[in-house]
Amino acid sequence: MSTPNTGIPYVPENTQDPAAGLNLALNTIDALLQTAVIDMSLTAPPGSPSDGDLHIVASGATGAWAGQDNNLARYVAEGDFWQFYEAGTNVHIVLNRDDGGLYAWTGSTWAPAVAGAGSGTVTSVDVSADTSIADVFDTSGGPVTSSGSVSITAVDAGADRIVFWDDSESKLRYLEVGSNLSITGTVLNATGGGGGIPDAPSDGKLYGRKDGDWEEVTGGGGGAAPVVTVTGTSRTIDPDTDAGAYLRFTNGSAKTVTFDSAEGFSVGQEFHITNRAVSGNLTLTVAGTMTLNPPKGGSLVLEPGDTVTVKMVSTDEADVMGSTEAV
Repeated sequence: MSTPNTGIPYVPENTQDPAAGLNLALNTIDALLQTAVIDMSLTAPPGSPSDGDLHIVASGATGAWAGQDNNLARYVAEGDFWQFYEAGTNVHIVLNRDDGGLYAWTGSTWAPAVAGAGSGTVTSVDVSADTSIADVFDTSGGPVTSSGSVSITAVDAGADRIVFWDDSESKLRYLEVGSNLSITGTVLNATGGGGGIPDAPSDGKLYGRKDGDWEEVTGGGGGAAPVVTVTGTSRTIDPDTDAGAYLRFTNGSAKTVTFDSAEGFSVGQEFHITNRAVSGNLTLTVAGTMTLNPPKGGSLVLEPGDTVTVKMVSTDEADVMGSTEAV
């Protein structure tokens, strides 16, 4: 007869010499009370065991342990033999001193009794997202898998976003990147009119910002047309630098001013040209597909003292207004 849970042998009543049975019971208690084994990886007894050493016999046992796979082995120095206790019948939970893990018998193998303990395999760990990160990370994909991976992904991961802590809401949030901003690695890039402000129209007019948009400045916008003195005898108009300028030619020889459509003119641009030399005419010429329309009764030749304004009416046509040599 023995105890029902761990099989500790009873000492029969009226036993003449109870010491043998009592000692057997004490050995069983010693083996099964707070069972801490040296290891769980040996398939044969160690070479020099000490009295009371405990091991879980690994699968494929040989020698004195043959046929005791997964069972608890206890060494008895007096008599030099091993006692065995069956997994699942006599012993259910052991502490493996080799790796510090607590193991339980599943019915077919020893497995970590606590997820993540010892060297066993973690089959599943539930992961729940704190509400403070729910706007940034999505954990709806499920628990940690046996391979150690977990589906935690960024919300709208394909977008350029900046993550910041919103103290007023006590959570992580996204700062969206505008149409004129982009992110490359850890660099925030700005394009266009100054990091989010679009470029002003490039039609030669004066514009200012109003109500979040560009608006043409008319009627005394406060800017003065720059005066550019030209001492040479020829000049090709640059729409980027000469638009709105007052070009003052002073050379006493014959001079030419060329409007080339390839320079990229814009509708509405104006160019002010005067021949302030005491001698030598100034002739307006064209290149590419450009057309200049002279004033009524006039030509494209500016005699000394003549002044004209050239107004672009298309990208390759302009009206000339002012005084020129009569035809």
